[in-house]
Amino acid sequence: MVRTRRSNTVKRKFHFFNVVGEGFEQCLSEINSLSGEDMYMDISEVRDVYLNNRAEQGNYYFGCFVSAKRGDYPEKVSRGNKELSDLGLGESEGIGEKTYILYVPSSKTLVVEYNHYGTRVGHIEEYINHIAGSGLLSSIFEDYSLMMVMNRDIQLKLSELEHVASLEIKIKEENISHTSEIDEHLKGALEAAAQIGGTNIVSLKIKSKRGEGRLLDNNSNLFTRLKRFIQHGSAQEVFESLKISGLESGETKLSAFDLLKDKIEVVESIIKMGSSRILDENDVFNKLKSAYLSKRELLINL
Repeated sequence: MVRTRRSNTVKRKFHFFNVVGEGFEQCLSEINSLSGEDMYMDISEVRDVYLNNRAEQGNYYFGCFVSAKRGDYPEKVSRGNKELSDLGLGESEGIGEKTYILYVPSSKTLVVEYNHYGTRVGHIEEYINHIAGSGLLSSIFEDYSLMMVMNRDIQLKLSELEHVASLEIKIKEENISHTSEIDEHLKGALEAAAQIGGTNIVSLKIKSKRGEGRLLDNNSNLFTRLKRFIQHGSAQEVFESLKISGLESGETKLSAFDLLKDKIEVVESIIKMGSSRILDENDVFNKLKSAYLSKRELLINL
């Protein structure tokens, strides 16, 4: 049997966010200067988040957010060894996972590595605003919003829709609770569908009573919250599929939109350090910078 050589690279997706608010780079620098318990924020019972700056190189701020999971862990086993051994972590120790970022002040663009195990963009925003308003920094910074950069085409179409006629969702059962940020009734409908279906992936399609009539007006509170959920990047983390159909201004036929695919995204291969998931940070910086430069004109002109 011929063994194939394992690749020393791993593919990572990079997503782009507009930072709404002033002084973001100063805020990041000051947060990074914190030490001890001041630099941490609990996201859940077993997860802390903190910022670990790597470098401020010219016009770029490069760093990572670390999710440190503490608590009970499974035992470890060495390859070829059937015996399990304890991980040997102390009470204040845990397993950390990095999510790399690149901030470009000139365009107020934050490029974020999508790491399935790492810090979610919603948690990054929550963490920054928590520390920024905590009194630990030189001044109280304003609340920041991280708005996912969508393709101009979909941004225009969403703004020009007269109304939404249908909404089609696929979601993992464990993610349903997050939809309460959009609408409690939507969350309830998904929970009911999960009880009936008995599968991990829940599908739900909501249509207007007349088929092609109005389900949601473009200026309705629900549609506004849905668009905000999409722009914050939360939809990409929560939904498996999210599609709508609606009537554009001046049109007579419905148009369909796949809201998870209409974002600006770059996929790069990152060099790994040996056989682990640890990435070569110089390569991460270069790939983040390359991803930004490849979309720079589009990002500036949006």
